Amino acid sequence: MDPQHVSTLFATTFNPDLNVRTAAENELRKALGQPGMLSAVVRIVGTDGVDLSVRQAAVVFLKNAVSRGYGISNAAAQQQLSTPPIPDTDKRYIKQHILPLIVASPNRVIRIQLAAVLKTLVSHDFPDKWPGFMDNVVQLLQSDRPESVFGGMTALLEIFKTYRYRPDESTKILPQIIEKTFPLMVTLGAKAAANPNAPESADFLHLIFKTYKNSIQQRLSEHQQSPASLVPWGQLFFTVVNLQPPTEQTPEDLEEREKCPWWKAKKWAYATLNRLFMRYGSPSDLHKSLQKHYAEFAQHFATSLAPEILKIYLQQVEANVAGGAWLSKRVTYLIIQFFQQSAKAKTTWQVLKPHIQGLVSSFVFPLLVFTNDKAEAWAADPAEYVRFDIAEFEDYGTPFGMATVFIQGLATTRTKASFGPMLGFIQSIVGNLTSTPQNRFGAHRMTACLAGVIMEHPDAKGVMENYVVSHVLPEFRSDHAYLRAVACELVTALMRHRFEFTEETNLERLSEHIVHAFDDRELPVRLHAALALTELIQRPPVQQALKPMIGKIMQGLLKMADETDLDVLTAAMQTFVEQFSEDLVPIAVQLTTRLIDSYMRLLQETLAKEDTADDWDENADKKFAAMGNARTIQTIVTAMESSTDVLVEVQAILAPMILATLEHQALDLFESVFDIMDTLTFSLRQIPPQLWAVFEAMYKSFKGPSVDYLDGKLYESDILLANEVLEMLPSLDNFICFGKDVFAQRADYREMVVDIYVTSLTSDHLGEQDAIVGCKLIEGLLLSLPGQLDSIIPQVITHALSKAPSAKTKSFKSHLLNVLVAALYCSPALSLRALGSSARPVFDRWFVALRNGSLPRVHDKKLSILAFCALLKLERENVPPPLLDGWVGIVSAVLQLLEEYPKALEKRQKLEEDFDDDEYEADEEETYLNMADDDEDVQDEEAIYLARITEESEKLRAKIAKAEASDDEEESDDEDEDVEEELGFESPLNDIDLYVSFKYALTALQMVNAPVYQLATTSLTPEQKTALMEHMGRAEAVEREQGQPAS
Repeated sequence: MDPQHVSTLFATTFNPDLNVRTAAENELRKALGQPGMLSAVVRIVGTDGVDLSVRQAAVVFLKNAVSRGYGISNAAAQQQLSTPPIPDTDKRYIKQHILPLIVASPNRVIRIQLAAVLKTLVSHDFPDKWPGFMDNVVQLLQSDRPESVFGGMTALLEIFKTYRYRPDESTKILPQIIEKTFPLMVTLGAKAAANPNAPESADFLHLIFKTYKNSIQQRLSEHQQSPASLVPWGQLFFTVVNLQPPTEQTPEDLEEREKCPWWKAKKWAYATLNRLFMRYGSPSDLHKSLQKHYAEFAQHFATSLAPEILKIYLQQVEANVAGGAWLSKRVTYLIIQFFQQSAKAKTTWQVLKPHIQGLVSSFVFPLLVFTNDKAEAWAADPAEYVRFDIAEFEDYGTPFGMATVFIQGLATTRTKASFGPMLGFIQSIVGNLTSTPQNRFGAHRMTACLAGVIMEHPDAKGVMENYVVSHVLPEFRSDHAYLRAVACELVTALMRHRFEFTEETNLERLSEHIVHAFDDRELPVRLHAALALTELIQRPPVQQALKPMIGKIMQGLLKMADETDLDVLTAAMQTFVEQFSEDLVPIAVQLTTRLIDSYMRLLQETLAKEDTADDWDENADKKFAAMGNARTIQTIVTAMESSTDVLVEVQAILAPMILATLEHQALDLFESVFDIMDTLTFSLRQIPPQLWAVFEAMYKSFKGPSVDYLDGKLYESDILLANEVLEMLPSLDNFICFGKDVFAQRADYREMVVDIYVTSLTSDHLGEQDAIVGCKLIEGLLLSLPGQLDSIIPQVITHALSKAPSAKTKSFKSHLLNVLVAALYCSPALSLRALGSSARPVFDRWFVALRNGSLPRVHDKKLSILAFCALLKLERENVPPPLLDGWVGIVSAVLQLLEEYPKALEKRQKLEEDFDDDEYEADEEETYLNMADDDEDVQDEEAIYLARITEESEKLRAKIAKAEASDDEEESDDEDEDVEEELGFESPLNDIDLYVSFKYALTALQMVNAPVYQLATTSLTPEQKTALMEHMGRAEAVEREQGQPAS
C-alpha cells in the first residue's frame, strides 16, 4: 500500500466537494482490510513532512480501525459486515512503531489518539503476545530525553487503565510492574516537584499521579503497602499538595487555570490520597473482604498518615479562606470529600473536630450562598440557570454537591458535636436583620440540606413550624427573586420529609404563597414553586383548594417543561395527573396533545444532535425530558382507564408519535413508548385500527438493522438490542390477547409472531431471558386461537424440542414445556403427530414437572388441566401407541391439579396483597442520627450501603464462578431460582371454567374411548372419587348460573 496515495486520500477527505470527499472516504474504507494499509497509515502519522491535519485524520482512522478490528479473528470476520480483521503483518508493524510514535507526537491531539491505540494493543496482546513491551517502557522511563520519559509514562498509564477493572488479570500482572517501575516513577516525580519551573514538570506529575491512582483502583500491592514505597510516595504527594504553581505557568482566566497542567497534577495528588484513605486506610470502613489484605495497613494509615494529610488539607483551606491561595473546583471537592471521610474515623475526627465550626461557616457555607456568578447566569438565561441549579443539587461530584454531603454527614454521624452548632449558625444569619440576602439564601439552602435530619431530631423538628412562619414565609414577599425561589425549595425539602403544621392557617398561608409564586415573573421561582406544589398536594386541604385551578397549573407546567427540558417537571406533571385524574378528564386529550408536541420536538432535536455528534450532556438532558413526557402520557392513559371515549381519542394522536420513535430507531426511547403501548392497549382492551401500524413497526424494529454490543465489541446484527426484546413483550402480548380476531384473519401477522419466537430461540445474540419472551408470545397466540393455527404448530413444536436439551434455567425449561402444552391444547391431534417419536419423552417430562413442582404458577396448572381436557376428547386412533398405556393417568393428573389449583390461587393472592402493600407503602426511610457523646469510629449510611453492595457483588461473582466451573446440568438446575408467579398476568384462559371443561372432557372421553374412561374412573381411590363428584357438582352449579343445561 503506497503511503503517498493513502496520504492523498486523507487530504481529499477535507475537500469541500461532497462527492469528492465521499469517494475518498469510500476508498479508505475499502482498503481497510488490505495488508499494508494500516502500516501505511502509521508511516503517515509519523512523518513530519505531512500536513498536520492529514496526520490527525490518519491517526483517528488508525485508532478506529484498531479499536474495532484488532481483536477480530478471520473466522469471526465472516459475521462482521463493516469491520475486517487487521492482518498480522500490520499488527506487528503497529506494535513495533507505537511507542516511537507516541514519543515523537507533534501535539496532544495525536498523542491522545495514539494512547488509545496503545490501550487496545495492551488489552489484546500484553503480556503474552508482547513480551518485550515492558522492557521498552522501562527504557523510555530511564531516558535523559523528556519526550521519551513522557512517552514511557503514557504507556505505563495505559497499562493500568487497561487492567484497573480486570481484578483477576491485574492481580497476576500489575504487582510485578509496580515493583519494577514505581521506584523509577517516584524518583522522576520528586525531580519534577523539585524543579517546578521546568516546562515538563507539571505534565510529568500529572501522568505519575494518574498512573498511581489507576493502580490502586481495585488492589493495593504489597510493594505499595511497604514503608519503602509509602514514605517516598507520601512525601511526593504532600510536596505537590503544598506546592504553589509557578505564576508564569498559571493562567489568569480561572476556567483555563482549572485545566492547566499544574492544577491537573494537584488534582490527581489529592484524588490519590483520598483513594488511599477511603478504600484502604480507614479501619472502620474497610469491608470484611479487604480486611485480610489491608487491616494492618489501614491501622497504620489511619493513625500515622491520615491525620497528617488532614492537617495539610486544613492548611490549604486556611490559606484559601485568608484570601491568599486559590483552589480549583475539583480540588475543593476533593478536600471536602476527605473531610467527610475524616469525620467518621476516630483518629482523624479528633483532628477535625476543633475546626468544624470554622470550616462550615468559612469554607463550606460560601459554596451555598447566592454568588455574583449565579446572578449573572440567572440574568443571562433563566432556563439555563435552572437547568444548572437542579443539576448542581443532584451532582455530588461538584464542590456544592460535596458540601451538601459533608453537612448531612456531619449532622448524622457526629450529631451531638455538629448538628446544634450548625443550626445555631443558620439562626445567626436568618435571625439577623443585617444579614445579606445572598447569605440568607445560603442559610435556607443549608436548612434544606438538613431537612431530613431536622425532621428526625426530637428537638429540632418541634421548632420548625416557628422557623417557617418567622423566616421562610416572609421571603415570599422579598424583592429578590432568588429568595422567593429558595423559600419554595426549602418548603419542598421539608414537606418531602413529612413536615406538618399544627396550625392549619399556617398551611393555608404557605399554600397561598406557593400558588402566587407559581405565577411569578421569574422562571426559577415558578419552577421551584411547581416542585413545592407537588409536595403540598399530598395534604388534603391543599388538594381541595387547587382543584378549580388544576387546568391552569398543568398548562403552566407544560410551558415550563418546554422552556427548560427538565424531567423534574414531567415528574411533577405525573404527580398532578395521579392526584387530580378525575378533574383532568375534560382536558386529557388537550394535555396529551401538548405532551406529544413537546416529545416530538425533543425527539427531532436529539436525532439532529446525534447526526452532528454535538454536546452529549445536552442531548442526554433532552432524552431524559422526552422520557419524562412519555411517562406523563402513560400516567394520563392509566388515569383515564375508565374513560374509554377519552382513551380512543388519545390513542389516535399517540400512534404517530410511537411510529416516529420506532421508525427513527430512537433506541433510548423505546422502553418509554413500549410502556405507553402496554398501558394503552391494556386499558382499551381492544386494538383500534390505527395501532396495527404500530405492531408492524415494532416487528420491523425487531428485525431491522441495529447495533448490538456483546462482550465489549461492536457487532452488526439483524435484530434489535436484546433488552428491547424484553421491553416489547407486554405490548406484543396485548396485541395478541386483545387483537386475536385480527390475528385469526391475518396470516402475515401470525408469521411475524412466529418469526419473533424462532429468532428469540435461535439467535446467538439473545439469551434465555429473551427466548422466554418468544415462548410467552407464541404461547399467547396458541391459547388465543385454539384450533385455528394448524399451519404454524409443527414449526413451533420443532423449535421448542430442539432448544430443550440446551436450556439451563428452570424458568426457560418450564416455558419451553408450556409452549408444547399450549400446542397440545390448541390442536391436540396435530400436535401429537408433530411430536412424533418425542411424544413419550415430552409426556414423561410433563408429568415429572407436575410432580416435582416445576410448574407451580396458577397459569401453569390451568394450562395443563385444559390441555389434558383437550387430549381426553381425542378418539383412540389419534392417540400415539406409545402413549396409550398411560392415557388413563390423565384423569388422575387432572384431579391432582384441581386439588393444587386453589392453593396456587391463594398463594398468588397473598403475593398480590404483599406487592400492593410494598407499592403503596410510603418511602419513609429514617435518617440515622448518632446522638452518642463520644469520638469513636462511626459508619454512615453510605458506608453501610456500599458494604452491602460489595457483599452482594461478591456473592454474585462466587455464584457465577461456581456455575461456570460446573458442567453438571442437573446440579446447576437445582441451584437455579424457582419459577416465580407472574402478578398481573392476563391469560387468554382466564374466562374458562376448569370444572365445566373437565366435565365436558370426561363426557367426551366416555363417548370416544369408553374402555379408557371405564379404567380411569374405576381405578380412582375413594378420595379421588369423592373429589371427582365434588368437581362435577361445581361444574353443574356453574352451568346453572350461566343458564346452561346441566348435562
